[in-house]
Amino acid sequence: MLLEILIPTFNREKFLIKNLDLLNSQISKLPNPTQVGVIISDNCSSDDTVKVVQEYIAKSSLKIRLLQQDCNRGLEINAVNALYAATAPWVMFLGDDDYLPDEYLEFIIEQVSTRRDLGCIIPGSSRLYSNGDIKIAHGDKDKLTYLKPGFKSVLKISYFGHQLSGLTFLRDETMIEKYTTSKYRNIQLFIYFIAFNINIKSSIYAEKYKILVSHFNHRHWNFDESGLLIDNYLNYLLLYQKNIFKGILACIVFTDKQKWRLRIGSIKKSFRSLNNILHSNRIPISLKGALVAYFIYASSYSLFQRILR
Repeated sequence: MLLEILIPTFNREKFLIKNLDLLNSQISKLPNPTQVGVIISDNCSSDDTVKVVQEYIAKSSLKIRLLQQDCNRGLEINAVNALYAATAPWVMFLGDDDYLPDEYLEFIIEQVSTRRDLGCIIPGSSRLYSNGDIKIAHGDKDKLTYLKPGFKSVLKISYFGHQLSGLTFLRDETMIEKYTTSKYRNIQLFIYFIAFNINIKSSIYAEKYKILVSHFNHRHWNFDESGLLIDNYLNYLLLYQKNIFKGILACIVFTDKQKWRLRIGSIKKSFRSLNNILHSNRIPISLKGALVAYFIYASSYSLFQRILR
């Protein structure tokens, strides 16, 4: 097997089955469907998720493994559970209510089969709303961007890892062990896995293939006052443990690309966000100082922009 699709799930049986139907259709069209399997890690759902998946496995030719947690252990542990269970050299994370676009799997298989230098593929993204409307979140219509390994590429595209669906990367045992045994475990863990690979191998930003990300279901996690910035920072601090300058710079660049998390433009909300970060004991004081400097710059720039309008 070449690729395993990892689906952490909790109480979304109808969306999960819809997803499996779509995957079954897409995988069956591949030149060699046996190259792709699916791992579902159920986080102790209280609905009929386990039952309907077991029934689906019994009647489907799709290679599916079902993992069952004995209690709800949270998104992060459930995602790691699926990653631990994988045996294929390549893995792709997929939300239970998010959907792959046609031809994306075919593109993935072609690339990972032919490019030994490759470590990561990141898709584009579109938002799917309850009324059926679709809005592009990021990515050009027909663009593929090939990037060399290294820090510059990490700065350029790793921030897309905040959205798990469609992220495809090499399953490196050293990478997994380094993350799971560290003090940096966090709910935005996918950024670490793709940044790890982007840093040492070539990567592709396959923005022409846009994952349909559902924006109407209840999330089983919440944003904190700083929009989970601290969780995102932990991934870069782990990746660049031996180079704090790179770690801090990566955190600042992430913040700049995801300004909405810091709530720049709203005085009260932005100060609450910054205050949440400054009172955290999970990040070093050097990063806090750099973030204060960035906050002053970004807030001043935002103020001047409003004055000039």
